[in-house]
Amino acid sequence: MEKKHRSSTFILGDFLKKIKQKITYTYDFGDSWKHEIIVEKFLKKDKEIEYPVCIKGKNNCPPEDCGGIWRFYNMMEIIKDKNNPERKEMLEWIGENYDPEYFNLEETNEQLK
Repeated sequence: MEKKHRSSTFILGDFLKKIKQKITYTYDFGDSWKHEIIVEKFLKKDKEIEYPVCIKGKNNCPPEDCGGIWRFYNMMEIIKDKNNPERKEMLEWIGENYDPEYFNLEETNEQLK
């Protein structure tokens, strides 16, 4: 049975107790970004680390309010196509320096603090 919670103050450890257990998290109900969180393993807490912490990542996050995953992929196709008449307007909106493959672990952990 699927449980739905609508609070911003959850501790994942209260819900995730077993290896391979998973939950689905929806970010931005308007754009409906769904994230599946799967427990891979449990680590002992290190007193030297400030939590939460990201240990690995890949790719840039999509721009806010871009219309969900399908609209995001459409935007990326438009940006790649230098002949697309929507490209200039899209780059103005998203930012000409936006790189969908960019990821910086240090920046991510600064944001988590």
